[in-house]
Amino acid sequence: MSERLVKIQEYISGVSGVSITVPFTESDLGLITGNVTVTESQVILTFEVAINLFYPFQLHGSESIRFANEELVKYNHVMKDGLVCIHTLHSPDLEQKLRYDFDSLKQWINKYYINAENDQHYEHIIVPSAALKGIESCYLFTDVDHTFKSGDFGFMEYSWLNLGAHEDKKIDTFIIQSFNTGNKNVSCKWSSYYTVLPKLPGIYVFLPGTPVAHKRFAIQKWFDLTPSVNLAFKNFFHQAQTKYGGNNQFNHIPLFIGYNLPNGEIHWQCAAIENGILSVYQTKSAVSKLIEKHFSDSDIVWLQTKNCSYNYYFGRGTLSEKFTNAKILIIGIGAIGSNLATTLVRGGCKRIFVADYDLKEPENVCRAEYNFSTGLNSKVLDLSRHLCEISPFLEVKLHEQFTDHIKLIINNSFDDKIVKNVLEKYDFIFDCSADNDLTFVLDKLNLQTKIINLSITNHAKELVCITNPNLYEWLINTFQKLNSDTSDLYNPTGCWSPTFKASYNDIVTLVQYAIKHINYTLNNNLSLRNFYLKTESESGEFNIKLNQF
Repeated sequence: MSERLVKIQEYISGVSGVSITVPFTESDLGLITGNVTVTESQVILTFEVAINLFYPFQLHGSESIRFANEELVKYNHVMKDGLVCIHTLHSPDLEQKLRYDFDSLKQWINKYYINAENDQHYEHIIVPSAALKGIESCYLFTDVDHTFKSGDFGFMEYSWLNLGAHEDKKIDTFIIQSFNTGNKNVSCKWSSYYTVLPKLPGIYVFLPGTPVAHKRFAIQKWFDLTPSVNLAFKNFFHQAQTKYGGNNQFNHIPLFIGYNLPNGEIHWQCAAIENGILSVYQTKSAVSKLIEKHFSDSDIVWLQTKNCSYNYYFGRGTLSEKFTNAKILIIGIGAIGSNLATTLVRGGCKRIFVADYDLKEPENVCRAEYNFSTGLNSKVLDLSRHLCEISPFLEVKLHEQFTDHIKLIINNSFDDKIVKNVLEKYDFIFDCSADNDLTFVLDKLNLQTKIINLSITNHAKELVCITNPNLYEWLINTFQKLNSDTSDLYNPTGCWSPTFKASYNDIVTLVQYAIKHINYTLNNNLSLRNFYLKTESESGEFNIKLNQF
């Protein structure tokens, strides 16, 4: 008997209300198992306990101790094999960790076994996803402007997105594109970047309830669907299976099974109609002589689905709705503008317009949001693709000669109403161009739109943020006040304008601080004042100071 086994038995025996009923043993691989009874509020329950070699540390973010009782399957937070789901406190100390874990088990007994509580947050049904010919599949879905009714069924379309991998597994990812509801085709709310992908056919059915046994475990057999669907769907299923079965490069046709969650949201689970395998077959009735359709008794192969609706996709945090619901123009998408654009998109913004005349070259990659792999490319094309690959809800539009057109119109006294009408369609204009001529022109137009100019001094010692009105005057005066050192600007090969020196880290640190401050003012309905961020390195410490005026 190992010292570890002796200690575990000793510590468990010392936990109040816990008795060992089957002595613990240790396998050749170090897995320690045994049975205990737990007494809590006059309730006595028995559990099989398994403790692996990682304990008291977690394994893949999950507890490395297991408490199981198959008779508890009907209760909340119990897996199909009787494993009780607990969340417990961290401790590297073996004895302390065991006490924490048994305390969590007692909390589960009180909350879900004795009081039969239901959590307010929805617990999704448990679906045992599988692989087909060694490749797993996952389908991503989002919102549609349609209310499905129980019994609805039809064709739908989906697209292949990419082939990924995790550990030793390959994973095909698809997105659901649309549903044919009979009288119309209902499209999912992806951006146009994704809706143009090639389409593949599938089918769907909307059920009156969840396809489960024991409240939350997905049904196992195709014939388990029988009580939830009508004859018309079975006929349709058989026709679709006959038409498309065995003729798909991904080894299956997807059947999307939809149902309403308690909060009214729609959730979709995907069952694979495997190539060459009949999930629905037909027989001829000996009595009526009619052809009848039946679901087979074969196992359902469930595939993964993920809800990628906007609120889930950005559920962990967005910027102010004054940003996310706005039309935003970013002029100049170099080091500052490209990072600003990326941050806004990751923050949930849905409508971004980018303007820049420049070419993305290899030397731009080190401190902006570009990749070497795309080679020489228009900055607006390169960045727009990058942004769309971040968010499936982003509509981005491009302008290449935008600023030159504005300057031409203003400088030649053409009617500036056309320019004003165009620019005032935006809620925010971020000028990250470092082009004082453009700043002068934008200021002269007296736009109602909020203009925010972002500029960085050499070596990223300061970031300056100036807003309208009096945009040009404030910008020039601020830079004169800061007296930025321009003696050692970076001069590229050839006859090009020099630019400031700073690393990606230098730039991003200041840009993120500025966005944080601007977003704070919007969230709190404050007036955005002109400001600059000043970096200071004194006594071995680095600080950023916000100066508003």
